[in-house]
Amino acid sequence: MPSNYAVRCPNNHFYDSSKFSSCPYCNEIGSDMPTFAMPMSPQGPDGGATLPLDAPRVPSPVPPTIPVSAPPPFPTISSASANGSSYSDDDNKTISLSSFDNGLNRRVEPTAGWLICIKGPAKGKTFAIRANRNFIGRALDMDISIAEDKHISRYRHAVITYVPKNRMFIAQPGESRELFYINDTVVLDNVVLKVYDKIEIGQSKFMFLPLCGEKFSWEDFKR
Repeated sequence: MPSNYAVRCPNNHFYDSSKFSSCPYCNEIGSDMPTFAMPMSPQGPDGGATLPLDAPRVPSPVPPTIPVSAPPPFPTISSASANGSSYSDDDNKTISLSSFDNGLNRRVEPTAGWLICIKGPAKGKTFAIRANRNFIGRALDMDISIAEDKHISRYRHAVITYVPKNRMFIAQPGESRELFYINDTVVLDNVVLKVYDKIEIGQSKFMFLPLCGEKFSWEDFKR
């Protein structure tokens, strides 16, 4: 065998196969693993053998990839059980005593009266009054929203309350520092409203017309 052939054992030891039939380094530790031959390039200037440029390269071992499964989705709760019965989010909403089912599985807050704008930017427009407290303001989420008049406070300028049990309407100040008037008298306390009373808020004036009262109440039609 030519002397310019070297052998690399499975343990990556290189030795001259013309002198040794097996890896002398492995034999020292008692290894009997088989050997294989690999041609070497001609000797270098220092007399040592070098690997040929086209010799195959042994890739470095790559650690195996361990697949990681995605965690299960967080459970969503659409209903919960309380005292043996289930309930949904809708069950947490307060149901007004004055509301009733219209026969289509829908709760209705019936109209108890109206404010009719007779002066101001919303002139001719009608605003419904319903049972319990009705907050008046410029914001769209107010019970009575008068967005046209910029002189009305955005939130709770005034309050009109219809009391179904007594069939009466009461006007009272809201949480605003601005004032309002009934029949040209400033309202600083509770005032019982009567038909055709004139209510002035901001630059607008309204006439009060009740539906519920001595001759009519929605309570009579809920039985």
